[in-house]
Amino acid sequence: MNFSTEIIDRIALLISSIGIIIGIFFAIFLLVKRNNYSKANLFLSIYLFVFSLRMTKSLFYNYFSVNTTVHYIFLGSLLVVGPSLWFYSLQLKKLLIKKIEYLIHYIPFLVFIGFSWLIPYYGRSPIYLVLFVHGLVYCFIIVYMFIIETQLRKENVKGQIKIRRWILLLTVVTLAMFSNSILIFFEIISFFPSSAILFSFCIIILSIYALGNLSLFTAEKVKYAKSNLDVNEVDKYYKKLKSIIEEDKLYLDTELTLTKLSESVGISTKQLSQIINQIEKVNFSQYISNYRVIEAKRLLKNPNYNHYKISAIAYESGFNSISSFNSAFKKITNTTAIKFRESEI
Repeated sequence: MNFSTEIIDRIALLISSIGIIIGIFFAIFLLVKRNNYSKANLFLSIYLFVFSLRMTKSLFYNYFSVNTTVHYIFLGSLLVVGPSLWFYSLQLKKLLIKKIEYLIHYIPFLVFIGFSWLIPYYGRSPIYLVLFVHGLVYCFIIVYMFIIETQLRKENVKGQIKIRRWILLLTVVTLAMFSNSILIFFEIISFFPSSAILFSFCIIILSIYALGNLSLFTAEKVKYAKSNLDVNEVDKYYKKLKSIIEEDKLYLDTELTLTKLSESVGISTKQLSQIINQIEKVNFSQYISNYRVIEAKRLLKNPNYNHYKISAIAYESGFNSISSFNSAFKKITNTTAIKFRESEI
């Protein structure tokens, strides 16, 4: 090793070590910070731990020999990255997740670890590529979800926009890491120092963004002064509300009232109103109007509804008057329904 190469190696080692340290401390911070985002933070913590420990193993492998079984165990841990990012995204959005889903998504990792000692070791095994593609598939699914939500979700809710941006940043970083691994697999670029530098760069970017948006990890949804719902109950009923609204599409009911919706959720009108205001930062009327405008936009873009009048679209979307439709549509989209339809043709 000549002098210049040795200096490059030492610099790369320093840079990657910084990334590993930041990644591990970030993960620990998320674990010890107990709040209403704790469940979501657990998955992000796993994600950070895996990438940090994976990079630690890779650095050791660059300087020392590593037992084959240990090598495959660390390699198999990559099967945790995609599912952890996926569950983090769902938890952050407070979407319902069945317990069986956790097992299904983590089964590949458990199977790989259980049989890793049977896998023969030989250079660039195709298994590497399978693990990298597995992570990429999850990234593409999340990106797809992001694109769909950008078109359909409530663009005017600041908190939701912040969450989507953070998830997108995490996904882009993950895409970069797995893409880099694939390029290394095909020997297009060298493992060291490209992985070390990229990893640290990604961790630093994530950390800087996180420090500027601490509410993504530490926001506490406190109980209302006159509410008997604690944080866990608020979370439970909010998930039930989203399920009822989005799966049963109650917003299409032109006669939907706060009373009707609260009866479906199983809480009082006051509690439901507080939950909507507390989490979505809008009142009941605005909350329902957001969903109705999303539906109206979908219909206006659908060629099968081109012959429908705007008033018909309004009623099909759940509005009970054209005036309320026009007002809500303009407020949420910053344009009229007529102009929106013309722009989609």
